[in-house]
Amino acid sequence: QIMIVGSPAVSELETHVCSALREAVLMREKYLFRESPETERREALKTPVVSSATSFSPPPYDPFHAPPIEASAHVCHWNNGIMVVYANRSALMRRQALVDVPGSFVEFSRDVAKLMTTVEEPDVRSMCHRRLVMLSERFNMHLLLNSEAERQEQMAVPHRDLYNCRKIDTHVHHSSCMNQKH
Repeated sequence: QIMIVGSPAVSELETHVCSALREAVLMREKYLFRESPETERREALKTPVVSSATSFSPPPYDPFHAPPIEASAHVCHWNNGIMVVYANRSALMRRQALVDVPGSFVEFSRDVAKLMTTVEEPDVRSMCHRRLVMLSERFNMHLLLNSEAERQEQMAVPHRDLYNCRKIDTHVHHSSCMNQKH
């Protein structure tokens, strides 16, 4: 077993960079769209599952012979620089949007400016680059130590599918794929 040990002391610069990156992650969480649990539950009840072994469900209509889709009653309305979608005109009058907007346009612009400042900061760039190099080297070390065992494990599986393939050929000649011979 190999143990990788880094420097135990964390500098003030690293603390600043880590706090800036944490703020960026929290900002992402703020604007990330998540459906409400009741909507997910309704969608799960609507779609039939073919079997318990797969999550595939057939489309609700024949895509090749589908009737034209009727116009919906949805209404779009600009609210302080943000387009908000409502289910119908009465929902617009009641101000019940389909999706809650996490903030105002001014707040969003402020957050984007802060994010761009964080991304362009040289200390953040250099620490992120060092971290990516370190993770890449750790993965290469994992490949060196475990590649033979993983290859033997893949060869022991009797069936072949998309998740159990040893090699994928991506060698494509783009210059000869569009000529008159083919």
